[in-house]
Amino acid sequence: MFIDAAAIAKKVCEIASGEDVKKIVADPMAVERAFFFIINRLAKQVRDSRKDVLMYRIFATGISGIPIIAKEEWKMPIIPTVYRLHMDPDSPLRGKINLADIRKLQRPIHLSTFVRTLQALFDDEGFKALRKKDMDEGKISDDVSARQLMYIKSFWSVVQELWKDAFSSPKEYLVLKAIGCYALNWLAADVFRWCRKNGIEVPSDSDIRKYLEPLKGFDWHRKTSPLAALGGMKGAKEAYITLLAALAVQGVKEVEEKLKSKELKLSDIEIEAFKLKASSALKTS
Repeated sequence: MFIDAAAIAKKVCEIASGEDVKKIVADPMAVERAFFFIINRLAKQVRDSRKDVLMYRIFATGISGIPIIAKEEWKMPIIPTVYRLHMDPDSPLRGKINLADIRKLQRPIHLSTFVRTLQALFDDEGFKALRKKDMDEGKISDDVSARQLMYIKSFWSVVQELWKDAFSSPKEYLVLKAIGCYALNWLAADVFRWCRKNGIEVPSDSDIRKYLEPLKGFDWHRKTSPLAALGGMKGAKEAYITLLAALAVQGVKEVEEKLKSKELKLSDIEIEAFKLKASSALKTS
């Protein structure tokens, strides 16, 4: 909204005091100072999910030069994808994503959180290639890549298939909480890469199930899971490594290379400790 700030300032003073406003000097700097004080003293921050949606809509109109949007440009293809995961009838996450962080809605996943959990997947060069191919073939709808959306839906369909109770009673399980979304979506990036190495362009449910089914017995319950006491980004990383360790315990060969990678920086002793923890989680469920 564009306003004549000086004129409004004089009118407000007139209404408030009843004095002759001609005596009031409302130069541009004085008005700017008053507006700056009032806005920064009284303004309430917009919730993170709303900020992400607003940021995307500003970006989509072609407006540029806003530093925070330029800094978080990596979110731009993810935000509309997460929106579609919430809206599409065939999505396993339909109705599960809180688009504006409103508590009364009883939706377990915050849009802003889920967007961040997908960064590793969307940063993958092979995953980026799917978007480029869709753009070349005209398969981009509402700025969403058909192939990218298909993979994420397939991955979470398998998650829903393996842990049905977590979707029917999300408060009782960690799967749809921040820690579960981080761990599973980081694992989704690994599963995608493993499938690509085997020549699969867009992994299907059956391709994904091969890697997730060994985790079927993993304990996700909020009271008994070994992940229950974890929090923050450190906790999310530990949860993710525990899932990898569980897959290693179940004999998934691709995982060993990941556990010993420079990215995770785990010693042999730490890897064995995670495997022990993962074994416990598999036994108790």
